[in-house]
Amino acid sequence: GAVGSVTNTSQNIWRWVLQNYLNYNKSFGRHNIYVTAGQEAQKDQSRFIQGSLQQISDPFFIGRNLISGSGGLQFAGGGFGRSGFQSLFARVNYDFANKYFIQATVRRDGQSSLAPENRFGLFPGFSAGWRISQEKFWENSPFLKEWFNEVKLKTSYAVVGNQIGGFPYLSTFGSAAYGNLPGLAPNLVGNRALQWEQNKKYDVGIEIGLKGGRYNIGIDWFLNDLDKLVLAVPTPNSAGIPGNAISQNIGTARNRGWEFTAGGDIIRKKDFTWNMSWNHTIIDNKITSLYSIGGVPVNSIPGTYNLLEVGSSLNILWGLPYAGVNTANGNPMYYNAAGRLVQHNIANGAYYFANNLNDPTFGAQTSLGIADRRNLGLSLPTFFGGINNSFRYKNFGVEFLIRYSGGNKIMNITRQEALLSQNFHNNGKEILDRWATPGQVTNVPRAVQGQGNAINQNGLAISRFVEPGDFIRLQNLVFSYTMNSQQLSEKTNGYIKSLKFFVQGQNLFVWTKYSGLDPENASQAGQDNAVTPQLRIFSTGINVGF
Repeated sequence: GAVGSVTNTSQNIWRWVLQNYLNYNKSFGRHNIYVTAGQEAQKDQSRFIQGSLQQISDPFFIGRNLISGSGGLQFAGGGFGRSGFQSLFARVNYDFANKYFIQATVRRDGQSSLAPENRFGLFPGFSAGWRISQEKFWENSPFLKEWFNEVKLKTSYAVVGNQIGGFPYLSTFGSAAYGNLPGLAPNLVGNRALQWEQNKKYDVGIEIGLKGGRYNIGIDWFLNDLDKLVLAVPTPNSAGIPGNAISQNIGTARNRGWEFTAGGDIIRKKDFTWNMSWNHTIIDNKITSLYSIGGVPVNSIPGTYNLLEVGSSLNILWGLPYAGVNTANGNPMYYNAAGRLVQHNIANGAYYFANNLNDPTFGAQTSLGIADRRNLGLSLPTFFGGINNSFRYKNFGVEFLIRYSGGNKIMNITRQEALLSQNFHNNGKEILDRWATPGQVTNVPRAVQGQGNAINQNGLAISRFVEPGDFIRLQNLVFSYTMNSQQLSEKTNGYIKSLKFFVQGQNLFVWTKYSGLDPENASQAGQDNAVTPQLRIFSTGINVGF
């Protein structure tokens, strides 16, 4: 008979935030001082309870979301989580003659994810700026004053703490079987010595205003040193540690790159204007240290799709290089560490050396292991940016924002495990390209009932399912009409000062070679595991100013 399932979930999320600020400003002569001090506290709590039913007796219960009285198997579950954060902070700004600028900041942040003795961290910051265009020699130069009317040099340094999440300092217990009785067993070994992750940020840049401020350019070089990264350090299976890992401050990493900004009024007429702004970031990410055993750096494998390796980007995709399909028998083929061709005989699950992609002959038996996996691509983008255009013709306006990102790869687990499951339910159309006839050239191996996991190497990254994550997204598009403010004020006796009608669309289109639903929604580890795409939203409205 038919088997059904129905689930009913109730969730409650509660948060309170308390913020207090104290500002003090003082000017004397050409000196200006601005002081800000404040406090922030936040607490989050979530709880949920869930009831589910399987093998229900009638579709009636599905349509009405009923759990009880259905003649099926009932299950119940729930969860509870709580976290907190608090901070004290202060900032002092000083400028002399609107020409020389100094800013100093300090924060004392505390997070519940760390043990009480390590819960609070002190994070300072400092920045300085020089409006060189305000110097006399600059103002006395007609060329500089006309073409480069605003030039500012700036530099900064700050230490920022990264929130960790969860309670990795606590050793926790969960339900476990004790013979045929319910009991408790450790499910996490905590580390009370955990400290704040720190991000030390350096920046040097220049801001330039051209042609009386009509155009602007900005160039920044940045360096971010990430210190005391909290990572799960593997432990021997024989130690009996739950999950075979303990969180420790073991890593350091470095982000460095360039940021470019440009913009201005491309066209500036009485009835028509076109303003454009652009920003572009180039970034290089590299792990600079991990934990060592006997003085030898050790690579870490977080899960089965990624690798943490000194000298490489964070969470590179790491797996087997896919060679294609044997045209004679439809078996999948790979390259081992030595670059030799290896055929996976689906019939018995063994690996054999192969002569080429067209020869069905099995050579000597071999294996594919961890040593044969390779770097299949970066999980983090190497560049990203956006372009915003704003057009106005009399009272009509059009504005659109385009964002882009690229240089990264995505492991399409959804395609690997669901769309090509070879169980012939909910398959993607790619399954129609499966090998079926000797001599057929395809990238999809032959289908063998019950062998989909082995054919696709489910649970492991292979280059067959690693795709470029580059995309261009039409993020926002707005059409508007603004009524003449003077006429509007006269017609309403001054009650209405402004009136604007608009129609807006968000996330309207994505240009990408990625076959999944949304390349931007993949995880930071570059994994697409049944991700949902971003919402496409259409809205219209009226803005009224009284």
